[in-house]
Amino acid sequence: MPDRVRPAGMRLAPRALAGIWRVAAVLACGIALSTVARSFRMEVGVAERLGATLALASVPAVHLLVRDLHRRALPAGPVDLVAARLALRARSARALLAGGTAVALWTASSGGLPDFPYVLGDSASLVCDVLLPLLALIHAIRPWQVTPERAAGRPRGALKRLVGAALAVATTVGLLAGWTVWGTAREPRYGPYDGSGQDAWLTGRTVTPWDYVTGADGWGVRRAAAATAPRPPLSPVGEPLRYARLDRERQRWELSATPGFPRVLGPAVARLTSGGPRGRPAPLALSRDGHHVAYLDGASRRLVLLDLTTMRLIHLTGPLDDESVPEPALSADGGLVALTSAAGVELVEARTGARSRLSGVGRVLGLGPDGVVATAGRRALPGAPGTELLTLDRRGAALTRVPFDPTLDALGTPDGRALAVIAGDDLVTMDPRTGQVLRRVPMRLPAHYGAPETAGWSAGGRLLVSVETRDPGQARHHLVDPATGGSGPADGLPGALDDAVFGRLR
Repeated sequence: MPDRVRPAGMRLAPRALAGIWRVAAVLACGIALSTVARSFRMEVGVAERLGATLALASVPAVHLLVRDLHRRALPAGPVDLVAARLALRARSARALLAGGTAVALWTASSGGLPDFPYVLGDSASLVCDVLLPLLALIHAIRPWQVTPERAAGRPRGALKRLVGAALAVATTVGLLAGWTVWGTAREPRYGPYDGSGQDAWLTGRTVTPWDYVTGADGWGVRRAAAATAPRPPLSPVGEPLRYARLDRERQRWELSATPGFPRVLGPAVARLTSGGPRGRPAPLALSRDGHHVAYLDGASRRLVLLDLTTMRLIHLTGPLDDESVPEPALSADGGLVALTSAAGVELVEARTGARSRLSGVGRVLGLGPDGVVATAGRRALPGAPGTELLTLDRRGAALTRVPFDPTLDALGTPDGRALAVIAGDDLVTMDPRTGQVLRRVPMRLPAHYGAPETAGWSAGGRLLVSVETRDPGQARHHLVDPATGGSGPADGLPGALDDAVFGRLR
């Protein structure tokens, strides 16, 4: 009698569970492959790339493990012992199929699902995220007895397998083609209904088969409505901008050079859908001279830099999705731009277009004529391990490294030669090259809650800080003299100014 026998034709999992797994595997691979295809033409977030990789790895892994359970020989022995081993294998197979269904669908859809026609609503998300995993779990936990896979003497031939696979592929392709044609007829290309960048970001799309596969919102990014960002309908701004404010109610950015007379930056996106249930504000930055603004253009889906004196527009990135939009920072004259994202920091020369990757940089504190002041890590909570304070040249080469506390709120001076650090209610001036404390003065601010926060610099070299005053009638933004600690309300700023970035202040 042989020591081991190979079980012939035993079904280890219910047909329904196996069918659910096949559907989930096809959907997961399709979504993951669409992310891969999209990454060749647009920037894709790190989370989406990781989700696609895990999905594409989990499907063959589950398939091979279940196949091994079917084909592995059983030790010869009494009938009850063999039946017990088969039961254990059946339990393992059901767990693998149910768990694999959930893992494959959830990881593949981590970047979102396609922008299905309106009639389908949220059904696709419900099916992928809830219904299929739930059905797989129900079938996996139900009692199941191992049964013969098919009647003896009726082997399933290779030709029949190939025909079945071909029919499945043809059906899938037919459904996708019909969906595309139907969607193209019902939802032709359209743009923003009110001309704003926010509406262009949310609604502008091109409905083509390729866009349905790789460009729909949620799978990644809709195709840009324009190859290049249009110049905003603004006349050149003579006066330097003091600040830009996000109007949450109207979902738009407003530029202010003269108090009480804001100008709407229409093409700019105001809010992104990523970053939480309510999304997050779209990035916007002003240069310290008040003549340059970097913003996310809704029509082209690019981060752009606008010179407000000449209205010259420079593309800083290619088309982006919500997950991969970087945070811009500008030098005082707008000639140098730092783009910080989950993938790292990139330095862009606005005049020449030269780009440098700042390796090992987590947070940019200042941009000066000579280079960059940054830290090796992001800002952290108290108790986090220390990091390094770096100075780098304009090509990204590190010049100096000194220890630094990542919990501190710090901002480089416009010339990049000093660093202002807030430590409690004290203002500390440091040399970023050596880490030496040059000056420490107490800030004479009105009574307030919490620690002040750095917000910018005035033309005279005073630090703009934001405080939550105990008296609601007092100004929130104050200019502090780094030499003496004396402070006063910033002129020309509204009392309640939230969601604002600052340019040239007097």
